[in-house]
Amino acid sequence: MSTMTTPSFAPKAKQIGFTATTPGNWSPVPTNDEDAINQLAANRVLTQVYYDNGATSNPAQGIYGDFPSAFAAASALTLPYLVLVQSGTVPAGTYVLPPTMFITSVDFADLDIQNGASFVASDYNTLDLDLATVSWANTSAPVFSLPSKQFNLILNGTVLVADSSATQPFIETSATGSVIISTADDCVVDGAVGAPVLSASGTEVSFVWLSQMTTLGEDSLAGTGQINIIVFDPSAIYSLTQPAATNVKLSIGGGTPTAQVGAVNETAQSFADGAASSTITNWIVLRNQSGFPSGSFNATTGVFTCPASGLYPVTAQLEYNAIASNAGGEFTCSILHNGTLIMQGVNTCPVAGSNVKRTVSATVLVGASQGDTISIQGSQSSGLGSAVTLSGSQYRNTLSIGFMPS
Repeated sequence: MSTMTTPSFAPKAKQIGFTATTPGNWSPVPTNDEDAINQLAANRVLTQVYYDNGATSNPAQGIYGDFPSAFAAASALTLPYLVLVQSGTVPAGTYVLPPTMFITSVDFADLDIQNGASFVASDYNTLDLDLATVSWANTSAPVFSLPSKQFNLILNGTVLVADSSATQPFIETSATGSVIISTADDCVVDGAVGAPVLSASGTEVSFVWLSQMTTLGEDSLAGTGQINIIVFDPSAIYSLTQPAATNVKLSIGGGTPTAQVGAVNETAQSFADGAASSTITNWIVLRNQSGFPSGSFNATTGVFTCPASGLYPVTAQLEYNAIASNAGGEFTCSILHNGTLIMQGVNTCPVAGSNVKRTVSATVLVGASQGDTISIQGSQSSGLGSAVTLSGSQYRNTLSIGFMPS
């Protein structure tokens, strides 16, 4: 049985002569393979920098154990790309953003921005975050203070949330600056009282684009500058209740959704004979999240507040319990826009003494502006002096409100 010996070529590299085809690409020009290989390794072009919190830095391999060094090295790349190997922190200091920067992670890492850390943006900047969670704890100054132009923040499946100690916004615009926040995948954007995600001022318009399965929390927006919330996917869930924001507008696009609010009523709400119409209250909401803010429909009061200007198809049905009635007695289902009757369905008793349940419905297309209200009322005038109640059947006391952009 014979054996084969594998020769070793490594010690021979220095003995093998090397002739450079383009001497100008070398400094100095190597004369053997070993020197050429070593020079190529030393001049390896990095395409991304790694932030490995607490690790021993190895600049030749693009690895840094602290954020300031990693950020500076990544900013110097042709296309700044910073990768978090594990969760880390951004200590106090000033960081100058390059025009475009990507910050991502190896495995769902978190980035904790500590108090005193601030980022300086130029006229136009784009920051793309693809992390598990980004939090900030700033109390002395915002994380991002913007100059006179535009800042784009892209969140890819990232939870952006204010720390409980934060009292400053994540982004604050200047008098003529604007911000575009756009989300992709499952995102949560959640500020706090005094620490919104975006505080806008001035005359420029800022935009918040919400994608599929994005949640925009209450108190995330603030300031007197106009902020347009744009929703293209009906699964986005957000709050239009922004106490510190005075100029928020909502646009819903990406197709014509079906019913946005679906509700039923199981109460035995009572209606006096001949009394004025009264609003149907205490609904049970079956669906109130398909593209509408979660607080648009107040089920207790029965009032729907339009979150955007457009057309709202409304259909309502009420069933009154059996009662005798004079001939010509009426049982109504009314649709009101801003408290004014715009459509009424009527069930009229043709014969005196008919002791049966009365079902009545109404449908109308409401042209409404943002902030307008829609409600449903009922009444009865049986003429016998007795009150009558709704039947309480969830299948016969229903409400549906949709939306179509105009």
